[in-house]
Amino acid sequence: MSRFFHGAYLGTGVALTVDKIPFQPDYVRLFAVTQATIGEKTAEMPGDDFHKTKAAVSVVTANGITLTADGFDVGTDADLNANGDTIYFVAFGN
Repeated sequence: MSRFFHGAYLGTGVALTVDKIPFQPDYVRLFAVTQATIGEKTAEMPGDDFHKTKAAVSVVTANGITLTADGFDVGTDADLNANGDTIYFVAFGN
């Protein structure tokens, strides 16, 4: 059975933790509306590597998203953790 959880966090510009997800996510997708950016992380991606799409350009980059036992950590990426921006997310797991 797959699980689904959604929410939002307020960007700080410094690394932060999003926790309280009631399962360990296998996939998260972040929506930074103000920055027009999407970030995606799967359990198969190493370390804090993640896939980022902004202005029709897609890259795999680091310093972004790390999955944890009850959520994920967000690094200092200026698009997915801009100070004062609300970033929305969805998380999926088994």
